[in-house]
Amino acid sequence: MILSKKETLTGFAIQSAILLFLMSTITYTFGFLRGGFESQEVLTKFMFYGFPGLAGFIIIMLLFFVEYMQNEGDEKYGNSLGYYSPGDKPGLPFKWLSNWKVVLLMSILLFLIAGFFGVSEQRAFTGVGSIEQQFTKVDNLLFSMFLVAPAENFQIGAVIAMVVFFIRIIARKNDWSKANFAIISISTAFVAAGTIGLANHLIRYPGQDTSLIIVFSFWAVGGLLSLLTGVFYPFVIMHMANNGFYDSKGAFSSDVVTFWTIALILAVAALLSYVIYNERQKGKVSFT
Repeated sequence: MILSKKETLTGFAIQSAILLFLMSTITYTFGFLRGGFESQEVLTKFMFYGFPGLAGFIIIMLLFFVEYMQNEGDEKYGNSLGYYSPGDKPGLPFKWLSNWKVVLLMSILLFLIAGFFGVSEQRAFTGVGSIEQQFTKVDNLLFSMFLVAPAENFQIGAVIAMVVFFIRIIARKNDWSKANFAIISISTAFVAAGTIGLANHLIRYPGQDTSLIIVFSFWAVGGLLSLLTGVFYPFVIMHMANNGFYDSKGAFSSDVVTFWTIALILAVAALLSYVIYNERQKGKVSFT
């Protein structure tokens, strides 16, 4: 089910507000509240991630509104840029993707489980090392998750949006088939996201071929996920979960990580079940 333009605009605004709030307001306040900004290194890293992240969001926003106002070729090629256009081309047409509450909670649940069972194989998907140790272990974990993941994802999201935007222009001009447009958009975004993600992390894993392959795969799969779902936050949650588990592994005992992960999984699963039940009662979600 493709959302109306009003619903798409509302979803875009909500998703953007949440991610920008985490990336800027929460980390900015947290940095002052916990004394982290007394360290020049912490302040530098806040700006190092924050400014490029904001620039990435602005690029996405500008291209989103160009597509939002575009009517030519909508039925054939859609308007999705992999940010917030669930069910629209070249993404998957599943009806449940149009319900942001369900997608959000399913993403959290899925990547909590995936991160928990895959923790021993994880890499840190950040461009530079950990935040200044002036923060406590919990401070460092939250600052890294809420600042780094959205900021880096906005940069990759801008790349995906730009790639799909120009491929759609070429498709309209040359009257491509829907299948060709989808295949070329998805495959190009997959490679572009993986390549840019890898380039941004070369400084962290110089000469480590296995790690670099994993980094490329992570960002490529994340780009693919964004384009297929048409929603941005599943990839952000995937990134947050991975980095959260990676940082937790070195900061806390395995028993503590296990306890809190299981508790979160059960809580999110219960909340997801409740939301699905209520949304189905209202006719706002369908898995058929």
